[in-house]
Amino acid sequence: MNEKELTPQELADRWGITRVWLYTLKSRKQVPRYRTHGLGSKARITFPLSEVEKFENQHFGLKE
Repeated sequence: MNEKELTPQELADRWGITRVWLYTLKSRKQVPRYRTHGLGSKARITFPLSEVEKFENQHFGLKE
């Protein structure tokens, strides 16, 4: 099953913040679970949409 994943820029846009602030939140462990693709300086991360929605519901109190 291929789940939709958001790039850091897409998540920052969704939340109305800068990508720099998103990485600050990431360093504080205040972001949804994410996946790492690759190793070292070329590694990139993505955020599974289901994890983003779960995080938003838990932390932002959004109702469906």
